[in-house]
Amino acid sequence: MTTPAPEPRRPFRPLSSTLIRSIVAAGTVCTLCVAALQAALSYRYERARFEAEVQMIVDTNVPLLSVNVWDIEPDAIRRQMRLIAQRPEIAHARLETATGQEFESGTPVRRGTAGTITLDVPYPNGKPGWLGTLAVAPNTAHLHGKLVDDVLRVLVGCLALTALVCAVVFVILRRQLTQPMRQIAEFASSLTPSDLTRPLQLDRSGRRWRDEIDKLAEGFALLQGDIRRHVEELDNQVAARTAELRQANAQLETLARRDPLTGLANRRRFEHEKARAWDATVGQHRPLSVMMVDIDSFKNYNDHYGHAAGDECLAAIGHALASEFHGAGELAVRLGGEEFVVMLENVAPAAALARAETLRSAIEALQLPHAGSPHHHVTVSIGVAATQGDAATPPVPSGAAGVNALLKQADEALYAAKGRGRNAVAALKSDPALSPAA
Repeated sequence: MTTPAPEPRRPFRPLSSTLIRSIVAAGTVCTLCVAALQAALSYRYERARFEAEVQMIVDTNVPLLSVNVWDIEPDAIRRQMRLIAQRPEIAHARLETATGQEFESGTPVRRGTAGTITLDVPYPNGKPGWLGTLAVAPNTAHLHGKLVDDVLRVLVGCLALTALVCAVVFVILRRQLTQPMRQIAEFASSLTPSDLTRPLQLDRSGRRWRDEIDKLAEGFALLQGDIRRHVEELDNQVAARTAELRQANAQLETLARRDPLTGLANRRRFEHEKARAWDATVGQHRPLSVMMVDIDSFKNYNDHYGHAAGDECLAAIGHALASEFHGAGELAVRLGGEEFVVMLENVAPAAALARAETLRSAIEALQLPHAGSPHHHVTVSIGVAATQGDAATPPVPSGAAGVNALLKQADEALYAAKGRGRNAVAALKSDPALSPAA
């Protein structure tokens, strides 16, 4: 599947700039509309002025023209025509008499020019009929100039007002909108996963009201509060899960280091502890003792009573070992099958031998029936080996190797105990010069 190409990043433009552009565009459109309206009104006004001027000509000049034409005064007619054409609203005036004479003044225009007004010159004595026709053409250049002046005046005024409004709005927007929005944007972009709950501080003057920016800041604070609570909940859940996992791991570790049938430590635990025990005792010139414990004739027990009963017997022996050896520096271990080992820190050989005898007697006192044993109940044989804890006596090899050497001697002592008819305790010291004790 083809990954779509990322869209190009759009350029940044301040919100105040966009708003000012919109205001300028709207102001320009409004200015043009006002200018068009002003042009229409000016045209109507100037047109009305022209019509009023023509009416004034009718009221003041036509009677004089009527008298001058009737008296046949060409010079007076020309003077009167010049006075008519000198008015700024009039471009051209033309008089045609009934006798065919023509008098005109002003800038010549084409006949039939748009806006031209034609007036009849009557007889001065009220006689019906007319002496001539007066045609008055408007001064369109003057009209257009007035229109342009009015429109320009409106445009300049509107543009100046728009510029002033935009400047004031820009200052207000920059202070009230752009700066707070920039602060919010910079704050949001500066947040990192480690400080998501850092509060937002806006540089705004105090007001008696709230606006959209305040609501945005409040929403941001609300979102941060939700994130903070969510993070705290996640932290609590992680802590709880971690504690549960730690507890489960501890339980697994305990199960991995404990024999499930007897509840004693297993071979794995023993392998982990024996080097430490050697260094903590023999390395410090203190005694270390080990016992090899074996159930007598256990194969015959299983063959006669079955493996289920054999497991019950092993559990009972394990309970006896746990009851006897549960103090500090004492470790009872099931190596496998019917073989057990006990490691005693800071216990001298004589004391270890005495405790082995106590264990043997306790198991014998259980009176677990055993038809295949000459003693008719379950017994154990125990081999003991120990170091003297004497600095003058060189120890056997260090660490786990030293404990293994002790175990070998305890195993030899166990064979010695079995050789004496089982249900017995025999001991060896770690020094090769010492022989098994009876």
